[in-house]
Amino acid sequence: MWRTGVPVTLNEWIRWFSADHRLVILPVEIREDQVPTVQDILGILWLDDIDNFCASAHFWFRKQGQMCRKPLRAGARALDFVFTSLSFQVLWCKLNAQNHVAVKLAKHIGFQIIGEIPLWYGHGETRYAATIGHLTADQWREKRERYGSSI
Repeated sequence: MWRTGVPVTLNEWIRWFSADHRLVILPVEIREDQVPTVQDILGILWLDDIDNFCASAHFWFRKQGQMCRKPLRAGARALDFVFTSLSFQVLWCKLNAQNHVAVKLAKHIGFQIIGEIPLWYGHGETRYAATIGHLTADQWREKRERYGSSI
């Protein structure tokens, strides 16, 4: 989506979400007293370059004001689903090395940052070096046990 341009029409969005090579997960905040709406979607996690229970992971979460607990909980539950229910073994992430918040969040979640890679990650006219990281199912289980119920 962000690599190849943001879809404009509804048909482009439908094709993007239903592509065979992509798995899209939308964490939703479900309240007991109402039916979830689009406004309750906390973010999006999508996996592409899927091969042999390995994939490239991409995250985007809606800005939550001062509280970042909801996106962290949503991300943790999505990773639980990916590693446990879907049996993925390794997730890779490519981050804009200049985006210190994204790199910090990836480290906080448990991604092991390898370092800068020669690929370029484009944002309009500006290009930044990418940082690559990985997270295995075992690393996630260990990280999840340390967190316990705090996320």
